[in-house]
Amino acid sequence: MDSLTANYNVIMMLLMGGLLGALGQGIRVWFGLKETIFYHKITPQEEKACRKLMPPSIFIGFVTGLFIVIVKMPSINEFSAELIWIIIASGFVMSDFVESVIIVK
Repeated sequence: MDSLTANYNVIMMLLMGGLLGALGQGIRVWFGLKETIFYHKITPQEEKACRKLMPPSIFIGFVTGLFIVIVKMPSINEFSAELIWIIIASGFVMSDFVESVIIVK
């Protein structure tokens, strides 16, 4: 395996981890917005304000997925279903932790 292929594999693993983390956070955001809109009966202005928080929130999930892949650093062949679920769940859970730390400050 030459260095170009190895670099490509590392970039693809990082991108896959980031996208899976963002997917986990996107699931959390979708359920959170659904609950807020349907159960709390917010106004359209409040809904627009909630939607403005989506990109930074999903970015937190992306970074979390990157972090998990960097720590675990699997080879392309080691991307099992278990690791995929771990990355998605970490995007879901870790973004909650980061946002709560930011809000507490």
